[in-house]
Amino acid sequence: MHKPAIRVLLVLALALGAVAFAQIQTGQASPDQVRRALEEAPGPWASEAIELVVSQGLYIGYPDGSFGWRNEITRAEFAVVLARLISVYGLDRFDADELDVLRNAVDELRGELGQLGDIPATLEAHEQELAELRDAIAALESMGMAFEQADVSADAQQLSDRLTAVEAALDEIRASLSAQPVEPAPAPSGEPADPTALAGLEERLAALESERAGLGDETAALRAAQQSLEARLAQLEERAQNGGGEVVAPPPAVDTSATAGLDELRGRVEQLESRLQSVEDELTVVRGEIDRHAERVRRIEQSLLPDRAAFYVNVAMFGTDPDFDLFAKATLGHDSLIGAVGARVSFEYSLGAAPHNVSAALTYRTSFGSTDGYFGLGGGVTLDDPMAPFGEILAGVNLRVARNLGMYFEGRYRPFFDGGTTPASSGFGAGLSLRF
Repeated sequence: MHKPAIRVLLVLALALGAVAFAQIQTGQASPDQVRRALEEAPGPWASEAIELVVSQGLYIGYPDGSFGWRNEITRAEFAVVLARLISVYGLDRFDADELDVLRNAVDELRGELGQLGDIPATLEAHEQELAELRDAIAALESMGMAFEQADVSADAQQLSDRLTAVEAALDEIRASLSAQPVEPAPAPSGEPADPTALAGLEERLAALESERAGLGDETAALRAAQQSLEARLAQLEERAQNGGGEVVAPPPAVDTSATAGLDELRGRVEQLESRLQSVEDELTVVRGEIDRHAERVRRIEQSLLPDRAAFYVNVAMFGTDPDFDLFAKATLGHDSLIGAVGARVSFEYSLGAAPHNVSAALTYRTSFGSTDGYFGLGGGVTLDDPMAPFGEILAGVNLRVARNLGMYFEGRYRPFFDGGTTPASSGFGAGLSLRF
């Protein structure tokens, strides 16, 4: 490739040097000779110089009409050209423009040869680069085979199937939530609460919460699987791009079938990522709906099963006026026999000089949150001989500490009906209320 340039450079250098030695008439080459010489030119960079030296008759070619610009020049050929320059042709008649063309061609050739430097070393470096490129192409082909044998596609399909199952479960939960009542139905007025009314609803709510927890775990597992799949795809893409090592220069043509499969799987993973994000968003909505239904169930439970039970056993200490007697009192009662109307019986054990007594009363209850207010009308009899009957007016407040436990405070007034023998008395007491 570079030997023709050396040959032309020598010819042009001799032509320029011979101008100082001879003033000889030159003959003109035929147009056919010039045409054939240009057809064999090693490149456009030498065409102008070749046309000049051939047209001036400095180089007339071989007997068969060829010029052999790409052949090595022999010493004999060089002597012939030199003899023509010195003895035959009038090279002194080159004008200034023609000499500039020759000088420019010589300078360009000299610069090109200077850049080539050590040609064998350059060729060896190019051969090494080609070998590295071949290794890179072989690595890419092996990566394509390894990718075809990888189970990434199966993992992506498995992830898609699991997402489909989660989406179906979410649809089922949302349908179940839609079937729940929007607001709790109040308990019928005047009827006792039915403790079994919420059994089915509470079981369904517990099932929904269990399914929600399971979906949360499944979504977390899907997210971990999706991230693992993305990491594996990223590794495959990096290995496919790097070819398993450093590449000095890009290959002229690389088969992209290996990376095409990666691109397809990357698209599938992006679709799964979008579906997974949608599932997570829907799961967040479902969590909110379950929380709202849990609040509805709480309100229903409060309506049907308030924090207080209807049947109660009270124990208290009472002090009376005007005798300042002290009584230990036990009461059994139910304050929702007919709506808010209840009944009670009591026994008072005297800790002083007053007689023991029993009483009964009808009560009416009203509630304010965790506080019950009540009043009642009734009567009783003392257990002394003779027994003295009495009437009773009572009022009290019950503070519920828990569903089955409370504290109460009560005041009462008792007029006796024994002909004025026993004066009327009032009393006040406090105690604990156990409810069942």
